[in-house]
Amino acid sequence: MDNNFVYYNVNPYRNVESDCVIRAISTATKLNYFAVENLLNLTSDVFNCDKLCLSCYHHLLDGILELPIIHCNNRETVDSVCQQYSNNVLIIRIEGHLTCSLYGKIVDLWNCGDELVTCFWVVE
Repeated sequence: MDNNFVYYNVNPYRNVESDCVIRAISTATKLNYFAVENLLNLTSDVFNCDKLCLSCYHHLLDGILELPIIHCNNRETVDSVCQQYSNNVLIIRIEGHLTCSLYGKIVDLWNCGDELVTCFWVVE
């Protein structure tokens, strides 16, 4: 097992489904899973977007939660971002997926450490 990865499924039913946006935001912010789902539903209503698409959760993370965002352009991997920000809690975006880093550990259903990061939000 990789020392940089911890399997964690915050889904209340322990379902493994396409809810990475909700799981990552809930895990990183410590907000209840259903509270995050409701926030995404409200955001999607206001901005007329799909709650799991990039623009919708961007509105939630940037505009509503006011989390600072860092864009990656140098082919940083999830592992390298986790290592560089090991004193922080992050929500990390890779192509087609959101994951969470808690103080240098990837906390998710799968180890995406080798994937390239497009951007990430600093929660704390």
